[in-house]
Amino acid sequence: MNVGSMQLLSMGVGVWKLVEILVWILLPLILSFFAAYRMARHAGLPHPWLAFLPLVGHFYIMGKLAEPSGFHRTGRNRWPSLWYPFWSTILILCLAEMRLEAWLNGFYVTGILTGVLLFSWAATAVLNAYVLYSVLWDRLRRRAGLYTFLSMILPLEGVFLLLVMDLVPRSVTGKKQYLDGQPRYDKNHQWSPPPPKRSTKPKKNP
Repeated sequence: MNVGSMQLLSMGVGVWKLVEILVWILLPLILSFFAAYRMARHAGLPHPWLAFLPLVGHFYIMGKLAEPSGFHRTGRNRWPSLWYPFWSTILILCLAEMRLEAWLNGFYVTGILTGVLLFSWAATAVLNAYVLYSVLWDRLRRRAGLYTFLSMILPLEGVFLLLVMDLVPRSVTGKKQYLDGQPRYDKNHQWSPPPPKRSTKPKKNP
């Protein structure tokens, strides 16, 4: 194999890696950010642009979107907008500390740091599932569990959020069922419930 062929092969591997990163990492993130931003605009949340900030900003917006759903289901507010970014920040700090320790001391990590890292990772994973399920349940109740499970094993969270981003949450519409499915927000973030269906049954004479 000549030098030119080796260069073309290495370039092909580099392009394939770039495409893989784009498809499996960047594109799902962009879809999640846009869908969260759109839902935040519909909900009238302050500073919806925070949805485009990776990690803490995005987690805060997703937590705020999940709070009405959790309260609607259980009657309690578990404050995911606080705990979700908090534990994700702790996780990031622990990972950064481990990298620093590895660079300075040859990967010597204390047991306390390892315990905090594992706990923050578990808390972030649980909160991620809870927040995503709450957001989906509020808009697409029947398939919320399935979509949440698939998002835990495949990078499909952005796709599912994109499908439901314009649906009006049940925490807004109440328990009323609509004939055409859950109503949608328009481009002005407004929605109007359809008029009640007229009964075709003849009225009984008194």
